[in-house]
Amino acid sequence: MPKHTLYFSEPMFRRIALDPAGTEGLSSRVSRLCSIALDLIDDNMPTLTYGEWVTFIDVSNGQWRNLSDLDPAAETESFAYSVADSGPECNEKWGVQCVPLAKKYMALPLAGRLAVLEVCRRFWTQPEKNARYDSYRDIVEAHGAKFED
Repeated sequence: MPKHTLYFSEPMFRRIALDPAGTEGLSSRVSRLCSIALDLIDDNMPTLTYGEWVTFIDVSNGQWRNLSDLDPAAETESFAYSVADSGPECNEKWGVQCVPLAKKYMALPLAGRLAVLEVCRRFWTQPEKNARYDSYRDIVEAHGAKFED
């Protein structure tokens, strides 16, 4: 595996809570935190309709790039506003009602809201994975989405 260099702001480095006297190195600590985060995403993935998932993906096109400096709760609130503002175009295009969908999204626990954003991020950043499938449903499911229907 190639080596990687990571840079953390001072506040983030403090939040990582590395034990300077311990045997755990920074790479091990960051890997553990990533493992925890990915497990939380998987365990809190909401079950949504096809129309809801593709609406979230449609609305998220380029969205997360502008939110990376926000804290996770603010990031999800900003996304919910974008979803609410996306009707009537998405209402008609995907057969959803965006304002109620934004409310449904905000009613999810934070980990569930972040799980939705992670599926959207994966969709937009992994075109090689998307190319392996013939339908959007299969693509979205391959990125971790769970479906009601």
